[in-house]
Amino acid sequence: MEQALARLTGKPVDLLNFEEVRRRLRAESLPQRVLKEIPLAAIVGSVGRPQDFTRDFKPRTTSDLERWTRR
Repeated sequence: MEQALARLTGKPVDLLNFEEVRRRLRAESLPQRVLKEIPLAAIVGSVGRPQDFTRDFKPRTTSDLERWTRR
């Protein structure tokens, strides 16, 4: 459903891969690490496992879905 909605709205559903973005921007150094609060809606990528979740952080596979919905 999310994929279909993304096609209609033109809004991407995939998380960006941090390393790929860094490589394409030719960023040589990483910014200094500082602890700060970031709104969830502002996060569009991941340092690890970007292929496992959508931009809304919903799991892409049913095995992950079961793990995330267990209580």
